[in-house]
Parts: sequence; structure tokens; C-alpha cells
Amino acid sequence: MAKSSKEKIIEDEKKILQEMKNHANKNISEISKTLGFSRQKIWRIIKRLEKNRTILGYNTVVDEEKLGLETYFILIQRTVQPFDKELSEKIISREFEEQIHNLDCQIVSSTYTHGDFDWILSITTDNIVKATKVCELLKNRYKKYIKELLLIRSLFNAKIQGITNPNIENLRDLI
Repeated sequence: MAKSSKEKIIEDEKKILQEMKNHANKNISEISKTLGFSRQKIWRIIKRLEKNRTILGYNTVVDEEKLGLETYFILIQRTVQPFDKELSEKIISREFEEQIHNLDCQIVSSTYTHGDFDWILSITTDNIVKATKVCELLKNRYKKYIKELLLIRSLFNAKIQGITNPNIENLRDLI
């Protein structure tokens, strides 16, 4: 049974996105050659995916350790206290990110979850003292909303944004 036009478009988008994820440094010509699509088709699909925000941006994956940075995870469990409108607006406006940046830390990811913890922050900084200051800032700022907060240091990234760490053999030292 022949695929509908819509199904074919979705399938082609997925192929292009997978190729971009696996080989981010490939240009449109290389992607078109690999997939057997025209350059124009690849370009049109990428532009449409950027416009509809399927592609959110482009990043370089960096070995933070080589920059003297450590990765930390902050796991936050909320109380049952509902957020008021003002606090919700502050969270959505990303005001907190600037304060973390002033502590010489960078948010790598911020994820709201369902389970034992409600919010997981991943940050990078050059030492645990700064990561602890981020935790203190969170506790002070969201005092009545935080039931539990855990700080965890990453010891080894086996995979970063889908890319296997080229030093994966070093994992043996930890396990």
C-alpha cells in the first residue's frame, strides 16, 4: 500500500533530522548525497523545521572537563503549595537564569518531570562551592515550594547529546 504524501513528508523529515543529529557538521550537499534527496528538498525541509520550531537551534557538543568545568544535577521535589501567578511569570521569564549566570554557572538543561522529583537542573561550573551556592539560591528563593533538593555531581558523561564520549574507555576506572 502506497504511503500518503503526509506520511512520506514526515518520513523524509525524520531521515534528515537523524542525519543532522548523527553528523551535525555535514552541509546540505553532503546530506542530500547521503539520503539521495535534492539539495533544494533538504534546504526546504530544514527551513520548514526551523520555522515550525521542530529544530530549536544548533549547538556544539563540548567536553566540559577539558574546559575545567564540572557538571552537576540539582533534583528538586516540590511541596504541595501551588505557585502564585507572580512566581509563575518569574519562572517563565527565565529571570533565575541570570542570577545563576552571575554565580559563574551555566544551565545546561532545565526539565520539569513527573515522578519522585519535579524539576531537574543540569548546570556546569568550575567547582562544587558555586554549585552549592546555586542550591542555596534556589532554597532561599523558592523556600515554601521546595520539599527536598539534592545536588549530584556527574563523574563521567558516557554520552552527551547523543554523542558517545571519545574517552569511553576511561569509564573502566569508575566501574
